[in-house]
Amino acid sequence: MVHEQKLLHLDIKPANLMIRPGNDVMLLDFGAIQSFPISDEKRKAQVLSKGFSPIEQYSATGILGPYSDIYAVGASMRACLDGEVPLQATERVDNNEFHLAQEIHAGKFDSKLLAIIDWAMEVTPAKRPQSVPELQDALAGIQ
Repeated sequence: MVHEQKLLHLDIKPANLMIRPGNDVMLLDFGAIQSFPISDEKRKAQVLSKGFSPIEQYSATGILGPYSDIYAVGASMRACLDGEVPLQATERVDNNEFHLAQEIHAGKFDSKLLAIIDWAMEVTPAKRPQSVPELQDALAGIQ
């Protein structure tokens, strides 16, 4: 719904997700919200959440889009699996020490789910799901 209004949350992380009865998730804290596309002169103050912000959010010239929030969703799912905050996107560039969820959690969780988390957390924005419906379609059918 947020993206349909041409808005980006830009601060999705476990602390901003509340699970309500029936496992319904509510997104909280819209203090960093921005419209998109964003022109350079309209860009608001930069809000970063260590481990959950995508690489494009670290740069004043980074182009933000729904895929930016999708990175944070993937990082939030990864944090739930690992029990810790993921490595920052800026530290993951050319870093072979950050292992994919598919490697670390193989056999413990659905392999399709792990692949989707890794896809959502791609450092390069163009390699991630580009929209929430694309991510939802990929997640459909996973228990």
